[in-house]
Amino acid sequence: MCFLTNGTKTTLNIGLFMALASCASRKQMSENLGAKEVSDLQLTKLPANYNSMTAKEKQEFIWNRTLETKFVKLPEHKTLDGLGAIAADPEVTMNHTTDTMPSEILNKFKVRKRVIHSQGVMAKVKFIPSPGQIEGYTGLLAKGSQYGMIRFSTVAKVGSGIGGVTPGIGLKFVVDGRTSPSLVAMYTLEGQGLDYNFFSNDLFTVVPPAANPGTGAIDKRFLSAVDDRTGKKIEIARIVSVEPFTEVSEDGTEVVARKTPRFLKFVANPKLKSDWGPVTPQDVREKLTDAGYISAGTNLYTVYACETFFEPRENCNFTKLGEIIADSDVVASRFGDKAVFFNHRAYYEKDFDKYPAPDGTVPVTY
Repeated sequence: MCFLTNGTKTTLNIGLFMALASCASRKQMSENLGAKEVSDLQLTKLPANYNSMTAKEKQEFIWNRTLETKFVKLPEHKTLDGLGAIAADPEVTMNHTTDTMPSEILNKFKVRKRVIHSQGVMAKVKFIPSPGQIEGYTGLLAKGSQYGMIRFSTVAKVGSGIGGVTPGIGLKFVVDGRTSPSLVAMYTLEGQGLDYNFFSNDLFTVVPPAANPGTGAIDKRFLSAVDDRTGKKIEIARIVSVEPFTEVSEDGTEVVARKTPRFLKFVANPKLKSDWGPVTPQDVREKLTDAGYISAGTNLYTVYACETFFEPRENCNFTKLGEIIADSDVVASRFGDKAVFFNHRAYYEKDFDKYPAPDGTVPVTY
């Protein structure tokens, strides 16, 4: 509580004004720290009944935590911790399925550190499916979702040697009474050179092999992970499985007869690209959170599906699935950076058996 008294009588003077200003400053500082008095571990705690909650309730919980820990001033964007990325256990990235970050394997009192895409911004989203889809995909891809979250981020700080911008998104749709499907999509592992516009290139759930030793080392680290569904090492880490989005509907109904595309493409709204402004080195979080740039109702991405793998991937005969629409402003928060988790479910042998290429093979480039 902030006040200034003179005996029993409050004196409204310069000193009081300065005290009130100091109080406001401390309040703003607390907000800027994203409720720093709450530990990272506390931020990741979910209600005991979280998994049984409705999609709407889950999204409200995630978004309330996001707003409660919103940064008034963006923290400095950190450079990529390459050694940390190589040392991190990739099995957690592939196999962990809850909506918040797990604890460290060797220290249950410490939250796992996000070493890649460590800082980003989030918004609520909806997925509106296109009418008359002809491919017969199932689950959320067919029926859509009113309760999703998107996180925009770059692999590392702009200008840190990884490339101009290495854009990526995490996409999560919460569902009633079940684990939330999520995925990640990128352009390439190395980024887009000196192009600093986040929306310049399409994003995919499959990326080409690493083009330099640094990203190659991180990529190879993922190949050491063991998929907990098979007990076998993951052989193709650069392909994110889309099946979680086709095996369940928003009301939690499991789809028995599923149909899943091989991969997805996300094409940004052309207006977001053209309105980005000067293509110069900048912290993309600043532009993404600019008032009026993205708000509820903004069309973010058109989503396309591909039945088979193609090289190059852009040559696929894509089918339009629908639109990702923002349902809020974009927010930078401590919860978004430290606590929220997006699963990177990898393809494995069972997936290839179910969705074989026309000739029964998988291109070795992917």
